[in-house]
Amino acid sequence: MRRALAIRQKVLAPDDPELATTLGWIGALALRQHRLVEAERLVETAAASLRRALAADDPRLAAALNTLGMLALMRGKFEEAEPYIKRALAIREAALGAGHPDVAESANNLGFLYLKRNKVVQAESLLGRALAIRERVLDPDHPDIAESLNNLGALDIMLGRFAEAAPRLESALAIRERAYGPGHWEVGQTLYNLGVLHHFQGDLAKAEPYYRRALAVQQGALGPDHPDLADTLDNYADILVMNGQGIEAARLKERAANIRANAG
Repeated sequence: MRRALAIRQKVLAPDDPELATTLGWIGALALRQHRLVEAERLVETAAASLRRALAADDPRLAAALNTLGMLALMRGKFEEAEPYIKRALAIREAALGAGHPDVAESANNLGFLYLKRNKVVQAESLLGRALAIRERVLDPDHPDIAESLNNLGALDIMLGRFAEAAPRLESALAIRERAYGPGHWEVGQTLYNLGVLHHFQGDLAKAEPYYRRALAVQQGALGPDHPDLADTLDNYADILVMNGQGIEAARLKERAANIRANAG
């Protein structure tokens, strides 16, 4: 993709929307890889150029708005994220039709935002809609289907629907491991959710290895001080306390507190 950008930079004017669209694609990829600073620089540049060059309802602009919304969401800025993602969804529905995979992407993202804000009714509607579209248009092993299954599995846990959560999360984990390998941060995300599932059911023996592996994956993929580690550290520490490992649990709790303090 960077090669495509280099070629377009040579042949296109600096304000050409095709150049900005390519920048947005690279920014979205950086976001998917959790390179947030790089993603922000690229996508903000792309969005500014696209706003100048395109109509306000152009789906190319919607792609940049969607990525800006997810960037804000991943930083915990939920109120900032919502209008970006809602606008992207509205543009995509009008321009592309209700069954388009880009509509599924924005519906999933808005549903995930509502999940984070504990708005479970809105979250379930949007996440279910996204999965239905993706299952119609994508291969069963596509990572986007795993994303939808993971998010719906997390929602099921919140609602106490453990029997529904388990197969969704197990399927999401298998797809993500095949697509990305065992060390990807999205694998760590689903491992954490499986740990939560068994933890909430009181099965500490099953929860512990999921938390332990999630922590290892998250540290390797995101770094030892990333905010995503805090919940994993806390929950893993709770298991260790129950297993009589209070000293190690206290160390993990302290790490989680320090991560949250440094994240602001």
